[in-house]
Amino acid sequence: MASVRDVLVFHKQERRLFDMLATRAPAFAQKILALWLWLELLGINVVAFVCGCRNRDVVGRLIDEALQILGQLRQNAPLLTDDGVKIPLTAALAVEPFNLRFFHYHRDRAVRGIAHVLDGVGKLIFDDNLHALLGAYETGALPELPEELARPYDHLPAVPAPADARSLFVTFSPAFPLSLEDIVAYFTG
Repeated sequence: MASVRDVLVFHKQERRLFDMLATRAPAFAQKILALWLWLELLGINVVAFVCGCRNRDVVGRLIDEALQILGQLRQNAPLLTDDGVKIPLTAALAVEPFNLRFFHYHRDRAVRGIAHVLDGVGKLIFDDNLHALLGAYETGALPELPEELARPYDHLPAVPAPADARSLFVTFSPAFPLSLEDIVAYFTG
């Protein structure tokens, strides 16, 4: 199992990108990067493209497109235009035709995917304290790996089931009858 340190080292590029995004769009930096990491799972590698791009205008336009996508995900209203092609740079990174309409029709899937990134690896990528510890360890300022970095990384956050999706099955022995009041008293007492 990978440690927190291993995950942080693996995602150094994403952390650098997050730091850059935080200077350009501080309120949305986490969400933009989480969106791009989720798109990576779909085969649309915006992160690698942005990290390799030296043209600040192109990077700025990709950030603007990410903000458009996030705006589409925040609203439940239908698209205001029929053309659907408002994200040409992001779409150019996709293998198949791709536009804002995708996010309109797959809103729930996208929101869940972005939330999964934010609740999973995002918690490490966006944690300033963990990155400070890693930097101190890598420069030799800390003689041994801190416990926070050595612990195993659990990539599946605990997600409780919604209250209306929970069930409890209780069986009783016919030899020991219980009244409804006894059962209620047991579970509420």
